[in-house]
Amino acid sequence: MQMNVKPIPTLNPRINEIRGLTAKIVNHDILPNEKKLWAGWRDNSTEEERRSSRELRESIKQKVKKAGLWAPHLPPEYGGSGSASSSMRT
Repeated sequence: MQMNVKPIPTLNPRINEIRGLTAKIVNHDILPNEKKLWAGWRDNSTEEERRSSRELRESIKQKVKKAGLWAPHLPPEYGGSGSASSSMRT
């Protein structure tokens, strides 16, 4: 089931943007690839399945980072996007 996210008028616009970007990545990159993403964790997976799973996870991780959604609660110097604290302000 896909995430169905609509803007909430009373929220900070950046929070609505984060919600929408998150739903987009989950719906287009994570949910359709769920089996492949978990393939690397199965006991009976092949080396090729594990490699492919790692590559897909890394690709999604890069999309999340590019969207500014990676660890928003952490400042950039700790590997986060540093967007949560500033986006909460109105």
